Amino acid sequence: YKAQFEKFVDWSEQYEEFNLYLGRRAKPGFTTGGCTFIFQNNIGKTIEEKRNNKYHLFRITGKGKYEIRLQDLYSERFIRAPFNDLGFRNEFESKFREFCSNNNIELSLNFFDSALPGISLNELIENNCTDELITFWNWVISKIKESNS
Repeated sequence: YKAQFEKFVDWSEQYEEFNLYLGRRAKPGFTTGGCTFIFQNNIGKTIEEKRNNKYHLFRITGKGKYEIRLQDLYSERFIRAPFNDLGFRNEFESKFREFCSNNNIELSLNFFDSALPGISLNELIENNCTDELITFWNWVISKIKESNS
């Protein structure tokens, strides 16, 4: 799990906008409880509600769960384009389902109805598809940047 976790950390370092939140146990290292990957778009731009700039994309838990932070991404409390657009949400969900289908990862029919839907990190390892998942998140980040420019 640690090697896969580090792959995501290495990927996030290509973006100056990433902030990795280690949670309440805030000790460096994967075994402390994992990490939330937060993309901070327009970090220099002043916005009335600072949280509007922050996209809590996903979390990797210390117990090996890879969860998408839909409770944050789909929140109506904060304005986060493009996630505030139903058309984009449908495309996001469709692309994620396609990724899972292509890599033999089964999702429940109501996967995206959960606040914190997740898959086992072990499934990413067994199917050798972390790079493909990173490509998905690069697409998401490009859409975030595009919609906020």
